[in-house]
Amino acid sequence: MVTYKKVSHINDVITYEYWPEGKFESGFVSSNTKTKEQKLVKIAPYDVGIGWYWDHMFSRIRRMEEEQDFRDEGWLCWY
Repeated sequence: MVTYKKVSHINDVITYEYWPEGKFESGFVSSNTKTKEQKLVKIAPYDVGIGWYWDHMFSRIRRMEEEQDFRDEGWLCWY
C-alpha cells in the first residue's frame, strides 16, 4: 500500500509525495504532463532496494494523465 499527496503542479510538472505503507518516511515523484517524462525525485528510504512503491506511483500518475484527473491525495493497494 502507498498513500500520496500532490505537493505541486507548476506549468507541466506535477509532483507527489508518497508514503510506503502509509506510515514510513516519504519520497517524491514527478511527471511532466506534456512530455510524459517521469522522475524519481527522492526515493523513500523504505523503498530502497524494493522499488515497488515509486513504481506504483508512476503507474498511478500515468493513469491520472490518461484520465486528466490529478487527485490531490489518495492511496492504492496491490497484492
